[in-house]
Amino acid sequence: YRAAISVLEKQLKKEPDNKAHWQQLSAAYHNAEDYSHAANIQQLAYQREFLTTEAELLELAQLFLYAQTPYKAAEFLLQQFEKKSLSKSSQTLELLGNSWLKAKEYVFAQKALESALEINKKASVYEKLAQIYSHQQNWQQAIEAFNKTSELGVFEDQGLSQLLLGITYYHLKHISEAELAFEIAILTKETEKSAQQWLNYLKKQLVVKNSD
Repeated sequence: YRAAISVLEKQLKKEPDNKAHWQQLSAAYHNAEDYSHAANIQQLAYQREFLTTEAELLELAQLFLYAQTPYKAAEFLLQQFEKKSLSKSSQTLELLGNSWLKAKEYVFAQKALESALEINKKASVYEKLAQIYSHQQNWQQAIEAFNKTSELGVFEDQGLSQLLLGITYYHLKHISEAELAFEIAILTKETEKSAQQWLNYLKKQLVVKNSD
């Protein structure tokens, strides 16, 4: 990919008005997992008015996310909604919600995802909303959203969802269900440590209760 990038950059300098060169260079950076450069190239292509279809605009928003710039992704999507370049579909609203969620803007994320659900009831959207409700300590709403996720499909982010599900069950005083969720969360590397800490805490609580 690096060799391809070098060739494509030379071609782009020679023919900066060739839309295909911009797309090919961005794709090469993407394939090389250099998402920041891929996003920058696509953004420059957008500024030259080369991105005209919904698919191309969505690709740029997704590249902003890959490049760990969720604010850019969210602001770009809102700009496109305002310009009516993108329709407010379940897909685009979910992408907006995911962008705000990665930016830790939970109120904005909640609003976007709830709007997405009004159009299409999806397990992935309920899962993200459940995570948000849990972060906001809205335990009853969280458990309802987690249950909806299970009804419609499976958890896409198994570790985090099971960890938050366990925390939610704990605050609702459903200790056995919380313990099961934490045991599942342990199986995911990213949440293993936190889930184990919660299990240790539950065991200590049980010991204290039995000693009383």
